[in-house]
Amino acid sequence: MRFKIFAKRALPAVLIAVAALVFSCAPPVSTGDADCRVIGSAGEPAFQNSWTNYGSGFANAAFRKDADGYVHLRGTIQGGAASSVIFTLPGGYRTGGNLMIAVYRGALNSSAGVITDGTIMCGTQFTSFVSLDNVVYNAEQ
Repeated sequence: MRFKIFAKRALPAVLIAVAALVFSCAPPVSTGDADCRVIGSAGEPAFQNSWTNYGSGFANAAFRKDADGYVHLRGTIQGGAASSVIFTLPGGYRTGGNLMIAVYRGALNSSAGVITDGTIMCGTQFTSFVSLDNVVYNAEQ
């Protein structure tokens, strides 16, 4: 009986707290290119070291900065050499300190770096693909 009373009182507060957390988070980058700066497009950063978009209906590599100053990366890429630069972000999209980020590559997880000079790097060679989806960090101040 005590549990039922607690659940009736606590559950609404928990749901409100969860909803507030979910809706206060910055929205993810959409799969469309309208709100993003797409890597390799005219006037945008170019791929380096043989990196390319994966294609096959997956989102192109892109980035954007939201109203709160967070940079969002997205897209699926392939190719490239081990420990090489994938692309370089312009000023205003860079981080204030080097970051090591978890990325998904094929059937494994791995890491990539977001470096203060704007370079996005892969630490190991990826033979299938690398997902940049859901990489979010605070831009330099």
